[in-house]
Amino acid sequence: MMRRIVVVIGGLVLITLTTIFGSALLQHALIQCDRDSKPAYLESTSPRSVPFYKRHGFEVLGTIIIQAGKSPPIFPMLRRPQ
Repeated sequence: MMRRIVVVIGGLVLITLTTIFGSALLQHALIQCDRDSKPAYLESTSPRSVPFYKRHGFEVLGTIIIQAGKSPPIFPMLRRPQ
């Protein structure tokens, strides 16, 4: 059985994501990923959040457009264990 850590941050927490609190939440999960040698994956729908995730070691894998002009772009991002 493969153990996987899934972190879902949305709603009101998303508002504080770029603050110290948001960094602490993300770091907590990333420490566990690193300890277990597991990658972390997320999908951001905000281009403004991409630099925040990059500072935490994530890289953009591409851009997904579902309906141009009708839905936000999705930026899949991956962070390899460190």
